[in-house]
Amino acid sequence: MGEGGNQIEKWMDLCGAHFNIFMPKVLILPEIGSIIFLENNTDGGYTMKIETYIDSLVSYAMNCGLAEPDDHVVLTNRLLDLLRKDDYEPSDEPQTEDLEEILAGILDYAVEKGLCDDGITARDIFDTRIMGALIPMPREVIGIFRYLYLENPQAATDWYYKFSCDTDYIRRYRIAKDMRWKYASDYGEIDITINLSKPEKDPKAIAAAKNAPQSAYPKCQLCV
Repeated sequence: MGEGGNQIEKWMDLCGAHFNIFMPKVLILPEIGSIIFLENNTDGGYTMKIETYIDSLVSYAMNCGLAEPDDHVVLTNRLLDLLRKDDYEPSDEPQTEDLEEILAGILDYAVEKGLCDDGITARDIFDTRIMGALIPMPREVIGIFRYLYLENPQAATDWYYKFSCDTDYIRRYRIAKDMRWKYASDYGEIDITINLSKPEKDPKAIAAAKNAPQSAYPKCQLCV
């Protein structure tokens, strides 16, 4: 069981709590008569409620400057629509600011509900749709870049790089896994990198693409 699961077990011992053997996801606190519904993750630990991940992602968008407080309801509704979730109450759980953790939690929920296949390619495509619900229209991004560029091209480039990271187009948590070192050769210092950030194609995704109906749109993935 993961670290979160161990913490819950210790807390259960202190509170005298126990699981209902007929409903494994229900935790009963006899002293105060409370019932808590828990969600299991794949390694046997426990995850936050899906509402917590949704709230965390909306907060993340505002903290990064991708959205404003006035956008809160619209962004929440967009995420609920993607997840085909009809009911929603703001979560009272502590939020997380870790984008990788947030997206992983939402993706696990989507896989469990049959909204997304549990393959690398399918998960990447679905979390791109998730982040797409948070970002401004292209005209706004282009407008900001051009405005900054008139003042300082370097500032414009730095802003766009941060924007690409914040929107998960550049996956910082994957790039951090890359191996890098320098080698002093006879021709000068060489930067050597082993790219571990781009996952290998999922064999299932390769087979599915081979059997999928061919389309002329888009002619190139970079053209759109």
